[in-house]
Amino acid sequence: MPLLSVVVATRDRAQRLRRAIGSIREQTVQDLEVVVVDDGSTDDTEPYMLDLVKDDPRITYRRLEGGAGAAAARNRGIDSTTGEFLAFLDDDDEWLANKAAEQIDFLRGHPDVGLVSCNFRIQDEEHRRELVHIGPRDFPPHVLLWANVLMGCSFVMLRREAFSFDPRFDERFLNANDWDLWLRCSAERGVATLPSILCTYARHGSQLTGTAARIHRGDAMILEKHGERMSENARAYHRARLRMLRAEGALGRIEARAAIVKETPAAVLGVMSRVAVSGRLAAVFRDPGRPFRTLARAAGRLG
Repeated sequence: MPLLSVVVATRDRAQRLRRAIGSIREQTVQDLEVVVVDDGSTDDTEPYMLDLVKDDPRITYRRLEGGAGAAAARNRGIDSTTGEFLAFLDDDDEWLANKAAEQIDFLRGHPDVGLVSCNFRIQDEEHRRELVHIGPRDFPPHVLLWANVLMGCSFVMLRREAFSFDPRFDERFLNANDWDLWLRCSAERGVATLPSILCTYARHGSQLTGTAARIHRGDAMILEKHGERMSENARAYHRARLRMLRAEGALGRIEARAAIVKETPAAVLGVMSRVAVSGRLAAVFRDPGRPFRTLARAAGRLG
């Protein structure tokens, strides 16, 4: 049984996939297996992978037909893994060489924590610049019910034995399926974020954009599925965000803001205001993690 299992879901990104897998193979931890699940690629992903598995026996290639979606692809990958630790890498991201080692060491040294994330670099290809995302490090567990402060799949590692279930993504979620899994994990064991920058996240034009409709659907499903665990303040925060996401046009946004002010507790309005200001400062100071740190502090006090 390998120490670490890594699942990579991919579709039509053969060139980027080469760099992603290369970053796994260059890890200081070499006792690992890599399962690449191809969600119906039509480029040269398949011939590349068929050659690669001949060269490295730690790598397995599985192909799905018809475009099942990232959550389903990751689940098919999880089905094939046996490692003590489980991690994911999106096909357009890359790990720094010490990522696996640092996260494994942390999880081994903190048996009360079952899932750990990290900070990361953002390669903004459209604007040709590099940003650094520094998220909240120390936060009460309930903060995760307000927002996905652990961020996406490429940054997270889990210790399987920490949970009563083998982690799976809820395939009903087209958006926020990672957040849903982190929430289910946090219900059983602690979660954390390392201060180290251990990953490079690529921001580019070929990504599936997070439209308001997709975000609304994902957030609405989070509220429906995990609302009972949330405080009334957290539920009010989600209801207000959902109302804004539903608003269409300038008049719709004005009407939505008026309704939010009328219906939302003052303390939650204060959180929303601080996060909005923090978002504007984040753009000025090129600090994309600032709104998440602000939210974590505010939500940590409110519960």
